[in-house]
Amino acid sequence: MRSVLFDVDGVLIDSYRGYRQVWSRWCAMRSVPFELTWSATHGRRPVETIAEVAPHLDPDAEYSLLRQLMHSAGDQFQAFPAAAPLLRSLPSERWGVVTSGRRATVLSRFRNAGIPEPRVLVPDKAAALQWWHLDELPTPMVAHEAFVLEALHGDRLEPIHSIGF
Repeated sequence: MRSVLFDVDGVLIDSYRGYRQVWSRWCAMRSVPFELTWSATHGRRPVETIAEVAPHLDPDAEYSLLRQLMHSAGDQFQAFPAAAPLLRSLPSERWGVVTSGRRATVLSRFRNAGIPEPRVLVPDKAAALQWWHLDELPTPMVAHEAFVLEALHGDRLEPIHSIGF
């Protein structure tokens, strides 16, 4: 193994109960059906969920409210029991974190849970994966990603094999 990248929610931190509580409270405050909302939250960012389930509300303002509710939820976001021991067993230069979460939130939860701080932390990344045909890639796209995909499409670059993502 050369290195490992971890996600946070559902991998290192058991966030299910905390997020469910926060979304339940938000739904009650906004008279939005909880089960519909909860089913729309997975694999996407909160503003996208809000725009879908409550198009009459301002997603950015509601996201601010959700962040307040998350903050008030406190220690609902616990580490999985094996997370800290696993990360401590790995050389610190051989693992990192890629997440859709915010840097400050991730580091705060890690500190509270006794998880070591990663040397590599890439926050604010997309929460969902989606397949695109190479001729129909979305725009805008990060320049280096577009370069690699175009090179692969034109058979000018050998694919790199990986396990997982």
